[in-house]
Amino acid sequence: DNLPLIRHIARFGKPVIMSTGMQSIETIKASVDILVESGVEFALLECTNLYPSPPEIVSLQGVSELRAAFPGVPVGFSDHSIGPEMALASVALGACILERHYTDSRYRAGPDIINSMDPSELRHIIDRSREIWIAANNPKQRAEAEEAVYKFARASVVADKDLSAGHVITEADIWARRPGSGEIAGYEFDKVVGKQINRDITRNTQLKWSDFK
Repeated sequence: DNLPLIRHIARFGKPVIMSTGMQSIETIKASVDILVESGVEFALLECTNLYPSPPEIVSLQGVSELRAAFPGVPVGFSDHSIGPEMALASVALGACILERHYTDSRYRAGPDIINSMDPSELRHIIDRSREIWIAANNPKQRAEAEEAVYKFARASVVADKDLSAGHVITEADIWARRPGSGEIAGYEFDKVVGKQINRDITRNTQLKWSDFK
């Protein structure tokens, strides 16, 4: 919230990563306005300024709130918690920058060693955050790699009893069973009810749209 300092930094024209610890969306806006008006590239980091930061006061929701309040601005997470969990969770919420303290050894003395990552944890965070970022941005749809499983696992609408030509289908006459190789998928079950069949059909036969008048 140091507006003179923000203006001074912005005059250099260099990209800015601004931590927003101990601030609200309202108190951040003036600083953001300065950065926008200066034309510099900038990102905002959600942050809890306590070393270490217990989960009771860490705000992962802050990542979502910053993204909603400042659309188009890269949002990250400045993490002072113990372990990688909070940082990785923030990636799933859209954080694209992670900032953490680092130490080459946990056996060193220092006030922030307890919440600093060592080389093995750094490697873990890099690898897992990349995986989470990919998964978090995949749309809700069936993947090509799932096709073989889909054809086996999904259900097809079948006759649940022997049916005679001219019979009008009721819900009790049909069921949805594996495999999913039939023409009428299980999610189309309700579309079949009320239709009149044009041929004799034996129990467990997969139904086709051509079976109806």
